[in-house]
Amino acid sequence: MGMRKGGMRAMAARMMVGMLVAAMAAIMIKQMPALMRRTRSEQK
Repeated sequence: MGMRKGGMRAMAARMMVGMLVAAMAAIMIKQMPALMRRTRSEQK
């Protein structure tokens, strides 16, 4: 019983971390074009 509860908690924590990583990746992907444009303009 206790082990199952602990496993559920671990799974929930893992899902939370996964969602956070996915959100950060989405934000980075959204910002990538702006960063590329900035570096390109700096090179010119």
